[in-house]
Amino acid sequence: MPIYPLFPVIYWGLFTLVQGTILNLFSLILFFRKIINNRDSTEKAKNTSTSKIYLSVKFLWEEAKRQS
Repeated sequence: MPIYPLFPVIYWGLFTLVQGTILNLFSLILFFRKIINNRDSTEKAKNTSTSKIYLSVKFLWEEAKRQS
């Protein structure tokens, strides 16, 4: 059986995978920019849930670097 009929399916799958990866990375970048802006703006913003997530991730990252 020839593989030629599968080319559009393969191309569509690769395109969808690449597009999804790019969109996920873009949304992650925007999310972390929002967290950093919240953290830097005011004292009140330091108690938001996003900055708490950022600080906990930062703490875990520092711990992992210290352990290795």
